[in-house]
Amino acid sequence: MKTSTPQIEHLKQMLSLEEKRADLQTELDAIVSKLADLQSRLSTGKPAAASAVAKAAKAPAAPKPTAVKAGRRKKRAGRGELKDNIFGLLGKAGATGAKVTEIASALGTAPANIYAWFTAALKRYPEIKKVGAGTYSVSGSAPAAAPKVKGKPGPKPKAKGAKPAKVAKATVAPKGKPGRPPKAKAAATGKGGSKRGELRDKILGQLKSAGSSGITIKELSSKIGANYRNLQVWFATTAKNIPGIKKLAPATYRLS
Repeated sequence: MKTSTPQIEHLKQMLSLEEKRADLQTELDAIVSKLADLQSRLSTGKPAAASAVAKAAKAPAAPKPTAVKAGRRKKRAGRGELKDNIFGLLGKAGATGAKVTEIASALGTAPANIYAWFTAALKRYPEIKKVGAGTYSVSGSAPAAAPKVKGKPGPKPKAKGAKPAKVAKATVAPKGKPGRPPKAKAAATGKGGSKRGELRDKILGQLKSAGSSGITIKELSSKIGANYRNLQVWFATTAKNIPGIKKLAPATYRLS
């Protein structure tokens, strides 16, 4: 029978609070973006207009499906489906871009999922640009996926006049039991296939670069390409054993 320790309970509460904080941050980003838009239109005298993504989100909703029986999970989107949907909405939004909250509302998903997608997409797709707080645009169309080839590839045609390569004769092993090939020593790695201590070195390097002002977990996740929740757990556990790491504010740390 599994038992729950106080540390695990505290960690669960911290993760729950961080999720709430992320949702509030998303709402705050939307408010800041809206204020900036209204201020810009106030100076130019133009009336505020809803973006193409916001119009798509306000479109009449489809009838709700019947209740799903307990035990069944919601069907996940196919591979590349989320990317195609986001690129489609960004294309409709044009040069002004689309807000994360609008995209999440149009696709029926959490804004945190869209933020996480854009964090990785900015490195993979140079067509995507950040044009404001929580606002992104795209130049051009979505990159096409490589076509899948069914079956095994056929043999390469032989060049005319080319001589067949000589096949080396196999050496005969001596009688007796065949010896086992030596095993290669595996390099010490941590979780996710990275070298042990590599995440720690990256975090400490960014903390040193940030100086006394510190750095937020969100900024750190974007700079080193690590999962936001993994960094939360790292600061809640491993960082406590490293002298010099200080917490300045919620989800903000520095190295003294």
